[in-house]
Amino acid sequence: MKIIKIILIIFIITFATGIFVFNQSDSIMKINIYTRYMIFMNNFVDKKHIVMWLENYHGEAPNVEKLRIFIEWGIKNKQEFIKILRIVNFKTREKMSWVVCDSNIKNIFYKEFEYSESNNINFIIKGIKKCK
Repeated sequence: MKIIKIILIIFIITFATGIFVFNQSDSIMKINIYTRYMIFMNNFVDKKHIVMWLENYHGEAPNVEKLRIFIEWGIKNKQEFIKILRIVNFKTREKMSWVVCDSNIKNIFYKEFEYSESNNINFIIKGIKKCK
């Protein structure tokens, strides 16, 4: 019983700290947290919800951060990334190409997806090649 109380106290302190930090965060930090949450929820929600999140405008810098986090996750989770890209609109895929170039992860992205048969991945790679 004592261990349950300790765990509960740790949870409450962690939760309260998280709320405080979140409220003190700027828009880029908040988008970072929200995007990581959406990625975490990937296995529990319809992919359309994640796509809606990716396609909604949250400001210039927050949008770049959101797409960068998503792309970095996609490099590590290729199959899920490709599934989500199937329903992402053209404009967002185009922005992803720019974000890959701007975030200096183009070599990693290209190496990981070089032989992909996905048209959506190949679209992003074509955009990457243009940004040299």
